[in-house]
Amino acid sequence: MKRALIISGVNWNSTWQRHQETAKLLAESGYQVDFLQGLKTSRISVKKLLNIILKNKCVEQENPKAEHVHIETAIQIPPMRVSRIINYILYKLFHNRIDRKHYDIVLSYVPVDINFFINKSESTFVYDVIRAFKVWGGYTNSLYSNEDELLNVADKIICDSFYLKDKYLSSYNVQHLITPLDKPILKHEKIVNKIKSIAYFGTVSSHVDTELLNCLGEKYKVMVWGVLDSGLELENVEYMGYESDQTILMNDIVNNSDCIIIPYVGNMDGVFPAKLLMSLYSKLPIFSSSFYDTEKMNDMVYVYKNKEHLFQMIKDFEESQHNLKLIKINDFINGVSKKNYINGILND
Repeated sequence: MKRALIISGVNWNSTWQRHQETAKLLAESGYQVDFLQGLKTSRISVKKLLNIILKNKCVEQENPKAEHVHIETAIQIPPMRVSRIINYILYKLFHNRIDRKHYDIVLSYVPVDINFFINKSESTFVYDVIRAFKVWGGYTNSLYSNEDELLNVADKIICDSFYLKDKYLSSYNVQHLITPLDKPILKHEKIVNKIKSIAYFGTVSSHVDTELLNCLGEKYKVMVWGVLDSGLELENVEYMGYESDQTILMNDIVNNSDCIIIPYVGNMDGVFPAKLLMSLYSKLPIFSSSFYDTEKMNDMVYVYKNKEHLFQMIKDFEESQHNLKLIKINDFINGVSKKNYINGILND
């Protein structure tokens, strides 16, 4: 059996995303996968420490274990001055199981020191860029240097964000691969003539424009499916609970809503949200805040610049215009498949 190593900044039991899905798909493709989790990219601050403590008090979700996937927690410190020496010692002490193995493919999501300790002489090394670290800022120069080195030695560079491919990695040969999701089976496609009810799904965090959701709730029926982070409040909003089954979730949203909103705040350039693809599967109108990837998809998504623009777009909604977007949506989602994704990773 072939072997694969995934170097991940997120834990297996974190919100299911690209890292875990890739591990599962590699295992289903005949690989024995080692999933090295929890590699941190930034220093622990007091704020981050408090967030960790608060999250630890909550009941942690447990994602299903995938057959042929072995999970190992990394014992490493974030990249900083002299961290390579410290991390090399930690690697030899605690990760000798990985050190002794030959991997057919090594896939890294984070530019951390451990990338440079693993013997990749007979491996295909794939760097999957998930964030525009230098654009977002707040990281160490050591991490930026690590990323430059990884980009130069990688056998293949992949990403899911249009911004990462077009802007951040414009000097490199990059393959654009959007993470496939299990397509929900909808009982019916809804025909929307007028927007009266609005759905948001996912975690309500500091990256979500809660003020806008509250304003929308004064004029429209706004429903939220998901988890509300500690310290955040929503008014004029109906909480629908958390649903992990994507088919049940999407059918609930289609049955109860006329559209979906993706209201981010802050810099989202370099992010292709998983909820954007899931929203496209619903075939409902999607209203999203403006960032590079949504602007790139404005033939499928209604992209608003500010609150006033959003309210006007909702008021002016026409079924005929949405039908034109549906043609583009169908073409797009038909091109996102597990087969295309895993072939893009494994094949030259």
